[in-house]
Amino acid sequence: MTEPPDVASNQGHWLFRRGLLDIFTNTNDPRVGSNRGDSSGQGTVSSANGNKTSSLSKLAATFIPVLVFLLVCFLLFAALRPRCRRVFAPRSIPGLREPFLPSPALPGGWFNWILPFYKIPDSFILNHGSLDGFFFLRFLKVLRNICIGGCIILWPVLFPIHATGGGGRTELDMLTIGNVKDPTKLYAHAAMSWVFFGFVLYMIVRECIYYVNLRQAYLSSPYYSHRISSRTILITGVPKEYLDPRRLRKLYGDSVQRIHIPRTSKALANLVKEREQTASRLEKAEVELILKANKARRKHLHRAAANKPDRTSQESSVTGSIASQRHDFVPASKDSHDGRIVTTRAAHLVLDLPGSYIEFAPSSDEKTADDSALNEVIEPDVRKDDTVIDCDDDDEYTHPYGLDHDLPDVRGSVAARWIPVESRPYHRPLGNFGRRVDTIRWTRNRLRELNVQIYKMRRQVRRGDGNTLPAAFIEFDSQETAQAAHQVLAHHRPLQMSSRILGIHPREVIWKSLRMPWWELIIRRFAILSFVCAAVIFWSIPSAAIGLISQIDFLSGIVVLSWLKKLPDIVLGFLTGFVPSIALSLWMAAVPGMLRCAIPTHTPANLPLSFAAVGC
Repeated sequence: MTEPPDVASNQGHWLFRRGLLDIFTNTNDPRVGSNRGDSSGQGTVSSANGNKTSSLSKLAATFIPVLVFLLVCFLLFAALRPRCRRVFAPRSIPGLREPFLPSPALPGGWFNWILPFYKIPDSFILNHGSLDGFFFLRFLKVLRNICIGGCIILWPVLFPIHATGGGGRTELDMLTIGNVKDPTKLYAHAAMSWVFFGFVLYMIVRECIYYVNLRQAYLSSPYYSHRISSRTILITGVPKEYLDPRRLRKLYGDSVQRIHIPRTSKALANLVKEREQTASRLEKAEVELILKANKARRKHLHRAAANKPDRTSQESSVTGSIASQRHDFVPASKDSHDGRIVTTRAAHLVLDLPGSYIEFAPSSDEKTADDSALNEVIEPDVRKDDTVIDCDDDDEYTHPYGLDHDLPDVRGSVAARWIPVESRPYHRPLGNFGRRVDTIRWTRNRLRELNVQIYKMRRQVRRGDGNTLPAAFIEFDSQETAQAAHQVLAHHRPLQMSSRILGIHPREVIWKSLRMPWWELIIRRFAILSFVCAAVIFWSIPSAAIGLISQIDFLSGIVVLSWLKKLPDIVLGFLTGFVPSIALSLWMAAVPGMLRCAIPTHTPANLPLSFAAVGC
């Protein structure tokens, strides 16, 4: 049964008066942008810029400092890369890779290494690096492909639509969506957003499949499966009643080979920390001493090179005197009183000591040829009496850098040949009442004492004198049983033995995090999440303060900052474009430190950062 026409018209007027039909018009619809319906308002980008266009000068003021910084960094890298191989190519040095084979080095030029670098296959990187490093490079490649693919997909379609939108925009605003006047053209944006979103999903699914297959192949390879870490599980939050190897072995069955429950003590941790600080101080002092001695040695070499003609004539005269006096050399004879080998000379022979310059030691053949005359004189008497001369253990010392073992002070402080004792690094410890001590000698003696103390205290901790941490390392007989134990629910209470990490390396463990019980983890995570939520809520305050830097018109209205209007246009563009972006990036750099919330290892400690980045 249909209603009468007058009733339907009355209902239509009532809906119109209530404003419920405004959705079909463009007059009062809040979802209609300011750039539709022949509006004279501005688009998103233009309104954000304070009724000003995005001029090319601001863009240049933002990108030119970045490009200059990028160019300087690249030139420094290209210049230092072939000269500092220990920093940029340590794997290509054979001495650092023994007993493994070194990686092939790239060309040593400034730019000829770029093409061979991009031709390196992924299999080479996977075999010569870690799995995490390989997937990080894959992650960078995925971001590059999404960026380039998005530009190829979106720009040819959207830029012509924006440029011919008829909104009357100029410069860079002409390429924004605010320049589109016809609403029907916005369907192109909706369609292209679906296309780009599908492309991103395709790249993500493709990388997930690749990651699963490669990870499965890596875990089942003999290179990884034969490691002890591949079948060892780290369990945290272990209750006190299960901090017993016998109960853990009964819980996980006969497949358990070894169980290690870590122990520690505060005194031992303090000694280890002091040893690390002392070793760091010793390293810095050694580097400082080497730099000073090398600087003094270079000065001596420079002066020796300047006086080379005088030194050459002096050496020739000394050589002639040695040749003339060699005829007066008498063979050695054995002293009847103490059995020492002595030599006699008809005339006293005086030789000049070596100069302040260092000469390379002669090779074995040259040294044998030069000393053949001396050996022919001395060796017969020694062999005739069957006298054996015992040599010290230091005579077999071989200098690692190929210098002569007879070089003065090579077994002690070589720097003493170039710099005085007063120039050595020193410090004034409080335990010595502020008196000056030699840093290198003091730290070496202190390291010896600390090593002995740490060794004794570790023995006490292993005997059970230390505090037991609520964690356990369990080694299984095979990788299969370790994977099965990793997926088993071991305890019925929440957060009790719930954190299980497989394939952990000792250097990846954050030992300070192992001491936390389950209730402390809950409190820490709650505090961190509360702090992050509060930071998100109040994040607009510092962000607005940073954005205020770009508002030169507002800042110049303040009496103290009225001089900003007098600055050149280049400086104003730098302040409004480059400084806010740098300040915002520095402010965002403080976020990762807040999201590492008491994770027991270094690798999972970065996972909250990734989840937070995706959530943002």
